[in-house]
Amino acid sequence: MKLLLKYTSIILLFAFSTTYAHEDNKTIKFVENKGQWPKQVNFKSDVAGGKIWIENNKISYQ
Repeated sequence: MKLLLKYTSIILLFAFSTTYAHEDNKTIKFVENKGQWPKQVNFKSDVAGGKIWIENNKISYQ
């Protein structure tokens, strides 16, 4: 079940990023966590309307 959730999250993130990238040739750029956010956060990206947080076991959108 965890594997299915992981792959589903990756597919949704890819679909979101490619859709977003087609608008005015924008791309999603992720910033690696080098101590500026809590330890469970690996990467963060600012996107239109919010932020995407990549953690060890989940992807969050705020």
